[in-house]
Amino acid sequence: MPDRLRAFAGDLSDTALAEFTAALRDFFAQTLPGEATAVAEDPGGWSAKLWPRLVAELDVAGLALPEAYGGSGLGMRAHAVVQREAGRLLAHTPYLASIALAGSALLAVDDVAAQERYLPRLATGDLTATLVLGDDPGINAAPGAGGYVLSGTAPRVLDGATADVLFVRAKTPDGVGLFAVRATAAAVERTVLQTLDLTRPMANVTLAEAEGELIGPLEQEQAQPPLVCDAGAIALAAEALGAAEHSLDRAVRHARERYQFGRPIGSFQAVKHQLADMRLAVDRALFGVDIALGGVDVGLADSGCRSSLALVTAVEALTHVAQQAMQVYGGLSITWEHPAHLYLRRAHSTAQLLGPLTTHRERFLVRQ
Repeated sequence: MPDRLRAFAGDLSDTALAEFTAALRDFFAQTLPGEATAVAEDPGGWSAKLWPRLVAELDVAGLALPEAYGGSGLGMRAHAVVQREAGRLLAHTPYLASIALAGSALLAVDDVAAQERYLPRLATGDLTATLVLGDDPGINAAPGAGGYVLSGTAPRVLDGATADVLFVRAKTPDGVGLFAVRATAAAVERTVLQTLDLTRPMANVTLAEAEGELIGPLEQEQAQPPLVCDAGAIALAAEALGAAEHSLDRAVRHARERYQFGRPIGSFQAVKHQLADMRLAVDRALFGVDIALGGVDVGLADSGCRSSLALVTAVEALTHVAQQAMQVYGGLSITWEHPAHLYLRRAHSTAQLLGPLTTHRERFLVRQ
């Protein structure tokens, strides 16, 4: 483990957290191109360049995973730290799909052998994976000669074109199971998609009797395990929070530097009100992420409701901030070269990645 991580892995104090956050921020600032539009032109390519260095220099792949599998055991707090800094510059890495989603899915099943086989390689970054999401699996699994064969199409799979392993929730005659599928197998077809969010690569994945390894026991219910929902919601909420913070910072800087009628536009009352409303939205998102992490840390029974609340609050904040920032920029914001539109695109894609926000609202409203 790099020296800069040793204190953080054993100490979650504010000082250690701030130091590691600063290290992550410096890494993304120095590694990514100056503008997010360059990342949008080749998100998968930048992801491939970033990930080996991110793992080698900051060891982020293993931060959240248990120590028994070569990780640091920091759990969901690591998801929040990594994804918040990645979100600031819309940096896409395999972390969200491989660790927050696929890693959580592995930890949620009762299959120690599978965990020992996959988690150590995920922790070192040698293996990347993704989870085929959806509460109603669109993939069917049938018993085959060597186990199971899977058929069907999964739309809009995060990192579906680049992951080494697909963890697929599929329906069988006896229930729903989690299956591991080798992504490079001949029976797997992956089609890269041109989506609204140009900085988050996705693909359609079609399985034509692909061999699948059953992970854990079959279950009758089809809903995603709570651990997967909570980890994904917290990671996405933190990512949206980071994007909203950075979008606000840029808008404030622009309001100070842009002059009209001999004075900075930030001195106009209407612009002041806009920026103040944006600040309040970011603060609400920050509070939502904090209370979600606090619930996880102490094992509260309503931690799932808190994670969904954090996601809803953060997405609403990013949407509001991105929209208002475009008004502050004026005509600049509708040009391709300016990154403002990419933050609004990210807000809309985040709102759908783990299912519609209405589902998450229902998750915490039911508890009230």
